[in-house]
Amino acid sequence: MTTAALVFAVLTIVLNIDWPLTQGQSRTATSIAGVISFFLCSILHSAGTKSGRFTATLLALMPLAFLVEAVGVRTHFPFGHYAYSELLGLSIAHVPLLIPLAWVMMLYPTYLASRYLTAKPALAIAIGAWLMATWDLYLDPQMIREGYWTWFSTSGESTLHIPWTNFAGWFAASAVFMWILQVNDSAAEVMDADSAAQTMPSTPAAMLLWVWIGSFVANILPVSPYLNRPFVAITGFVGMGVVLLPWSWRLWLQRS
Repeated sequence: MTTAALVFAVLTIVLNIDWPLTQGQSRTATSIAGVISFFLCSILHSAGTKSGRFTATLLALMPLAFLVEAVGVRTHFPFGHYAYSELLGLSIAHVPLLIPLAWVMMLYPTYLASRYLTAKPALAIAIGAWLMATWDLYLDPQMIREGYWTWFSTSGESTLHIPWTNFAGWFAASAVFMWILQVNDSAAEVMDADSAAQTMPSTPAAMLLWVWIGSFVANILPVSPYLNRPFVAITGFVGMGVVLLPWSWRLWLQRS
């Protein structure tokens, strides 16, 4: 399972590198393939290293994530007023079925990172939720630019402005997901609250670093085919870096 997870990790990175080189339908197809590949990487790695209960819980978060998104699209709570386009494939209740996969693909490495940094349950939940919410500082501007979804102002007009409620909604939803994973993680149950957490496996660690650094590079470079969005690059890098800088330092010390 872990070997297959590594294969899908490499495939995800290749697809991500290829993404800015593509246009139109090819770019959309590359986006979809990248999400599916990353999702399979996370699920297979969990299946190979965690308990069956934990992996089943991770999979069970897909319908829950779908429900959160469906409620969000319909009621504008908790994220704000937004709508998905038809570009991301089959949808139910105006939510592309790809979206829950995107939630789960990142929930796994961010959960592991949070447990690696601390064994204190409440703090780990907050750290994991922060990582998920700050990842969206990269994700949302990029996906709006591609036309995958649209934000609307209070007057109902489309806007490029992403409301603060989106960040709060991401944090709140992610905190619930982190709690659910934590209470179904047998490894977390036996950890001493005053001890270091657990080891951080290499494949999910590499994927988390790739998202953080790769998204920064893609946004900061001012030359085609890159995105030339320095504000997005800096906010995403700093936001995720609040957690990932000390996390990286601990990884370095432990593995050096």
